[in-house]
Amino acid sequence: MTYLAVWLLALGVGDLVRPGAELGGRRPWWLPALVSVPVAVLAWPLLGQRGGWHLVALLGIVLLLVVWARSSAGAVSSALRTRYDPDRTLVAAARRHRLVAGGCLVVGLTVLFALAGVDAGAGGPLARWWGSLGLPRLAPVPLDRALMVLAVMVAQVGTGNVVVRLVLDAAGAHSQPGVLRGGRWLGPMERVFVVGLALAGQATAASVVIAAKGILRFPELQDQRGPGQRIDVVTEYFLLGSFTSWLVALGCSLLAL
Repeated sequence: MTYLAVWLLALGVGDLVRPGAELGGRRPWWLPALVSVPVAVLAWPLLGQRGGWHLVALLGIVLLLVVWARSSAGAVSSALRTRYDPDRTLVAAARRHRLVAGGCLVVGLTVLFALAGVDAGAGGPLARWWGSLGLPRLAPVPLDRALMVLAVMVAQVGTGNVVVRLVLDAAGAHSQPGVLRGGRWLGPMERVFVVGLALAGQATAASVVIAAKGILRFPELQDQRGPGQRIDVVTEYFLLGSFTSWLVALGCSLLAL
């Protein structure tokens, strides 16, 4: 699954430049694309992907990266503006951008996964470097799988946060500033931890981590019983964000197993 691994890796690296910045629109939408596209382009010769078919696949991956960067940034910024100005045009724009961003992820995962049986395995200079490491524990691991594990881990950080934000905006679940702080930092760490445990075959331990998060957050949820903030609103925000985050981690774990 070389194509899928390269796309996920480039996607994750590009979204690393905007953790938190996607909420305020302080950085241009093209910045993630400016980072992710060179990653995909440079990976092609390093992995020995040559020929017309591989070039077509690379062009498709570049198109997906640009569309994701534009649509996801537009969706979040439009949704942020609708909280203060519920104009129908802004609401329609946010919905349109979310549909495009979601479709980009679905198409990328579906098509590139379907091509896993026909794409060439990882080779080239990177494969020779991988084979020359001489590490006993890594020698039996194919480069394709190692690349997928790296891509999945990187995608948990920035890309995972953007996906959670898109789902929260689509559901209209919002939290006031200062409520449930640290989610944008705890979320990626939690997802990386869950993916690591799943890849290590410790699914039970991953479920313990998920349960512990709810227990630790419960006192903070209870403290929100006050003027201007209903407990059911905060709980909805917490549950929807958490379940989306867990699904991202578990779904990516299946790709790397």
